[in-house]
Amino acid sequence: MFSLKELLRYRNIVIQCHDCPDADTIASALAVHTYLRENGIASSIVYSGPEKISRRNLLSMIEILAIPIMHVESLPTVGALIMVDCQYGAGNVTQFPVSYERIYVIDHHEVQSQIYKGIIGQMLGSCSTLMWALLQKEGFDFNRHPLLSTALYYGLYTDTNNLDEISHPLDKDMRDHIKADLSIIEKLKFKTLTMNELNIATAALFNRKVDAENNFVTIKADACDQHLLGFISDFVLHVEDVDACLVYTTLPDGHRLVVRSCTRNIMAYELASFIAQESVDEIKGNNRKARGIISNERTADSDIDSYIASRISEYFNSYDLIDAANHDLRTSSMSKYTKRKVTLGYVRTTSVFKEGTPVLIRTLEGDLEVQAANDICLLIGLKGEVYPIKWDKFLQSYSAGGQGFIRNFDYLPMAKSKVDGISVVLTAHAQPCTPTGRVHINAMPLERNTKVFTSWNPEGYYYGKAGDYIVVRDNDRNDVYIIKKDIFEETHDKV
Repeated sequence: MFSLKELLRYRNIVIQCHDCPDADTIASALAVHTYLRENGIASSIVYSGPEKISRRNLLSMIEILAIPIMHVESLPTVGALIMVDCQYGAGNVTQFPVSYERIYVIDHHEVQSQIYKGIIGQMLGSCSTLMWALLQKEGFDFNRHPLLSTALYYGLYTDTNNLDEISHPLDKDMRDHIKADLSIIEKLKFKTLTMNELNIATAALFNRKVDAENNFVTIKADACDQHLLGFISDFVLHVEDVDACLVYTTLPDGHRLVVRSCTRNIMAYELASFIAQESVDEIKGNNRKARGIISNERTADSDIDSYIASRISEYFNSYDLIDAANHDLRTSSMSKYTKRKVTLGYVRTTSVFKEGTPVLIRTLEGDLEVQAANDICLLIGLKGEVYPIKWDKFLQSYSAGGQGFIRNFDYLPMAKSKVDGISVVLTAHAQPCTPTGRVHINAMPLERNTKVFTSWNPEGYYYGKAGDYIVVRDNDRNDVYIIKKDIFEETHDKV
């Protein structure tokens, strides 16, 4: 288990925050810096990227709490590089050339790179909480460092939506026990916008474009940072009859966009990816919130306003919706298929997690949630795709055993307990199985892009492109799902 003592053998230590720093990464960096200084080791706090810190609350935080952070475009030779609230090689941080053995990561996000030493507390609400726990482990005297205590509290405050999204007990422990200067917190809470940013937001809201048919709003803002785009979009989502919105701005190196959604029919990340046509420097987000950058090259043949309007119109006219619980698919117009006898993998959920544990399954196909139970099995396909299946259906369709299960996927499917945050690689627990050929499916290629709400994931859809296959299980009309074209043609034969 990682401890901060490991860092004490280095000199020339640099602590790096992610680009466009927020309060959590700044506070976490200050914590490492303070610990090293207490042990007689000098360090510097840096960040990089095209944008310097401009948000008033962060500038006030840095000034009031005396945080020695600086913007850099390069690094000198370093003894060790400590990444806080970010991971080396991730899309939100500038990657400097540093030997891997000298890189440490202290973060609370999903694992994005296998190249690190350090610690990742994935279920925590903030990296500040993780730093607090690491310092507690070292017997650090927080009473001697009230400014650091305030910084860590503010990091947790901002990363958990004003403490409204705290769920992990360690976050609650820090909130309840750390002695922050709440008068400073009050000053920082209400200083998130400049007067100029208020003017930009006001003008942007006044010139909104409303798509009443799709309950969608598009807003263009004058040049501003991602934070203000998020502020505007969060505000718009509170409006009656608005299910989703897009706010964008133009900067010299590209066009920033932010997407918000409060409807299951639109996943913010998927919409942002569609609009950017996957030609992005970075797309970050989830079902509800996403942000990204559209390159100048993508809009070289048209202005950004026309480009955005065209992509949004194309998006809403590009897909069909299918709900497995209530659909009108005609299986009589489909062909019947059976699975080839290729070796697949399966995992009994209770062989990995305690019965009743809510589990998040992460694959390249997207995220889904199941509850560990004796009758719930996870089937792993040839490309690492994961499908939940009832044990009785599994026994009808597959035979345990085979020649061994292929495990060399581009991305290893993960399963994470939503109780304690422990993650496992599913293929490490998979047993081989082969299709029996006794169960048939009805399938046909999609003519249009389609979103399918499955019986397993009614609040989130699987997205299929034209050419992928829509499938209805022969003995269960409500078992509807999508299989990618290349996977389907590699694993199925027509009956």
